[in-house]
Amino acid sequence: MSMLLREAAKEITYGNYNLREKFSKIANKFIGHTEIEAQEAVNYLLGLNVSNLTRTCTFINTDLPEKRIHVIHSNR
Repeated sequence: MSMLLREAAKEITYGNYNLREKFSKIANKFIGHTEIEAQEAVNYLLGLNVSNLTRTCTFINTDLPEKRIHVIHSNR
């Protein structure tokens, strides 16, 4: 557990909060202070892509030839 979340846990343990306020405090700490890895931070700062797509999607009509729909294009 990170130091930030440990401090939030201590704060709600010793404070006089109901259950909803406890969850709210932990959630706000967690959402407001995200932790990322060094490599991810460098990619973000330099504007590099973290992942690249290597696959494309191509539609292949597998109906029988007599059931396929044909569209006639106009000559422009």
